[in-house]
Amino acid sequence: MNVHAIDTHKAVTDLETAGMSRQTAEAVVGIFDTVTNAATADLATKGELANLATKAELADLATKVENLSGRVENLSSKVENLSSRMENVENNMVTKADLAEVKVDIIKWNIGLVLAVAALMIATVKLI
Repeated sequence: MNVHAIDTHKAVTDLETAGMSRQTAEAVVGIFDTVTNAATADLATKGELANLATKAELADLATKVENLSGRVENLSSKVENLSSRMENVENNMVTKADLAEVKVDIIKWNIGLVLAVAALMIATVKLI
């Protein structure tokens, strides 16, 4: 968007009135218009400038980012703590194989106990 507005016809006419030939005046105005367009091509418009943040808004944003950073660090610490606790839980968990082994041990003890009680009963009957 061209920010400047030059009346090229008027400029050529003014240069002719000042004594320049029409051809030279048109060349000078053309060069001036080209240079002006190139120089102003990257300038911001009022609408674009209205969308820029103020120093106060940037300071507020920096404060919010700093607060968010602190909250992220706190959350990260909590996640590490939770991860450590989960690791402890996993280390203390019992697997199905562990339960099956305990079940076999209980059955062995029950059979042994039943046999011991039976032997005591037989011995008691013989004594009577």
